[in-house]
Amino acid sequence: SENMAGKTGQLQLNFATTGDDGYNTLITLNDKSAGWHTATFGTNLAGFKAMDFDWTKINKLRYTWWNLNQSVANMTVKIDNIRFYNAATQEQKTAEVKAVIEAINKIGVLTLDNYKSKESTLVYAEELSDALMAKYGNTILEEVTNAADLVKAREEFTRLTFLSRDEMVADLMADIDAIGKITAQNYLQKDAEIAALEQGVSDLVAQYGQEAKALITNIDKLTAAKQAVEALKQANAVPYGDVDGDGRVSAADALEVLKAVVGNVTLTEEQTVLADVDGDERISAVDALEILKKVVGKIDRFPVEETL
Repeated sequence: SENMAGKTGQLQLNFATTGDDGYNTLITLNDKSAGWHTATFGTNLAGFKAMDFDWTKINKLRYTWWNLNQSVANMTVKIDNIRFYNAATQEQKTAEVKAVIEAINKIGVLTLDNYKSKESTLVYAEELSDALMAKYGNTILEEVTNAADLVKAREEFTRLTFLSRDEMVADLMADIDAIGKITAQNYLQKDAEIAALEQGVSDLVAQYGQEAKALITNIDKLTAAKQAVEALKQANAVPYGDVDGDGRVSAADALEVLKAVVGNVTLTEEQTVLADVDGDERISAVDALEILKKVVGKIDRFPVEETL
């Protein structure tokens, strides 16, 4: 028996089943004064099943079960525990599901250039997902609309981690070919891509030796792209934080960042690179704060410049 006093909302029963569960099972909940409350569950009883009733007048709950098909004798159902959900608890569950979905979305596309830096993001999403299942049961993943993306991300991370030398070379060459033309409009964006590719080459050499670098037959394209970016940097000398393009870093740039954060303005690709002064590959209020710090002289360089 469970004390039902003052409890309203949704009742969930957690079933652990053994034996033949190929038939519908009837669960009946009884209170002497309030009468019988019945729900029929399908053939798959494992996990939490919901019964929606108004329990405001019920003080004690007793539950029994039997199979609708009396010819089935080999059937055992055990109710491990009972959970009660009110509206506030349901809102909490919804928020937790949303947090897992957002964490998975932050993983993005894993490539040879970024998968190592994305590992902590992947692990965090997995930890949130595991905690959600531990709390609500495996069926909660049905509400995580991108749960399959988390599985795919782990599979891709594993694949990238154990790439053979030839596979790493092939991926690097494909990414180098994808750099494309360096222009005044995209050189800052390309600068980040080139840095990631250079790290990929370093990883290849660290794992397979200097001779592996010789297998990258288009390495000259990477070198040329790097030189083109450096030339445009010198010619334009656009500083990080100069989001409005007026040639200086000011409070107006911080304001543009905040407008972008709340969706009032859309930054161009180049503005997005210049606005990401903390180097976390996204635009947030933290970037605006870093810009203001530089404006008032609290910092000389942005965090992103420390990594260049």
